Amino acid sequence: MCQSSMAKSILILAVLTISLVANVSFAATISSSSQKNPLLSADDLVFFNKDDRAEIVNREKYMAQMRKIPIATQEQHYNNETESKDDMIKSSTRKPCTEYNVFKMKRAEKFVDWDVIMSGVVLAPPNKTAVISISESYRISNKISVPAGIKGNIIENFLTKGLKISFDNVWITTKNTGFTFTIPPGKYGAVVSNPLTTRHSGYLDSGCIGSSERTEFSSDSYSSKNFEGLSWVEGVIGLCVGKTFPLPRCIGEGFLRG
Repeated sequence: MCQSSMAKSILILAVLTISLVANVSFAATISSSSQKNPLLSADDLVFFNKDDRAEIVNREKYMAQMRKIPIATQEQHYNNETESKDDMIKSSTRKPCTEYNVFKMKRAEKFVDWDVIMSGVVLAPPNKTAVISISESYRISNKISVPAGIKGNIIENFLTKGLKISFDNVWITTKNTGFTFTIPPGKYGAVVSNPLTTRHSGYLDSGCIGSSERTEFSSDSYSSKNFEGLSWVEGVIGLCVGKTFPLPRCIGEGFLRG
């Protein structure tokens, strides 16, 4: 997490769904069918437990639990594309042989990724608060980093069939869903998501025994979750607030522009 961004911005987390802390005992349950969701303050957190029921908890206590799951590093967040290599094996320099495709997987990683914007950036009036909620048409999808060509197809097929990762999955925001947030007077604010991300990565060794070529790959995938009628991914939804525009990320580096 970037310390300078944290100094400039205030994170007001609002919707937390990570199962690690789903059984906290200091929560007060909200019945979404019997009462309207309240406007949230900086001291409130709302998460969805294993029964998909909304609960308000103390922010400080809940965030202490969240320290058990790391924030994405720069390398994890940017996930640089693997350079594409020629898929053709030069038969003129090799004798005929039986070719193999062998996968070597690294340890799977779980982390909370940087802020993903889910609304425009709003400036509250100098002497009045502003209310903001999730906007429509913001999206997130499972991602894969592979070279183009035959090897890329082999890797994608392996991840799809072997690990059940669908790269066709897309989650899109809609209006009038979830909770609403209050931006302090004179501040900029935006609704953001911090997805709980699972990374699978490794190498494909392809070719003849003793003369294979190695290709590195990685994929980021998410689990579906329903937030008060919004189909989104598991993780964190909240309000990022700051003094300047573009708005510095509250978790991670860089800026939010809406």
